[in-house]
Amino acid sequence: MSHTRPINRDEAWELEVLKKMCEMTPSFHFMEGQKTYQAYYGPQPCEHAIRVDGCSYEIGITGQGKELEVQCDLFYTGGLDKALGNSNGLLNQYYDAAKFTMIAESEGYMVYAEQHCNPEREGWMKMVANGGNW
Repeated sequence: MSHTRPINRDEAWELEVLKKMCEMTPSFHFMEGQKTYQAYYGPQPCEHAIRVDGCSYEIGITGQGKELEVQCDLFYTGGLDKALGNSNGLLNQYYDAAKFTMIAESEGYMVYAEQHCNPEREGWMKMVANGGNW
């Protein structure tokens, strides 16, 4: 029996946003082209992976386009349960911040982000997009 489960969102995952999320989150590392990700029962197949500092398990990315799926093993021994937050709240927060940043920058805005987080629970993030008049 596997502990590996997909991480669901109301909207589809986007590969470029996942890459941007890893650029913006120092402890997340996008492993482009990595064909397996680490889970409790050993390596699992994927197209790309995300490595998280301090975690022995990884996040796997499978599929393409609208069929993109993000999955991981949240069994506590791998550390992802704490790194991703309760119900994957921190992962969703990081992803939404990356998407906001990409949209704002594509429209010519500069983005300032300030993160406040308690390692024992999810934090909050303040983000400001400005047209250049700081």
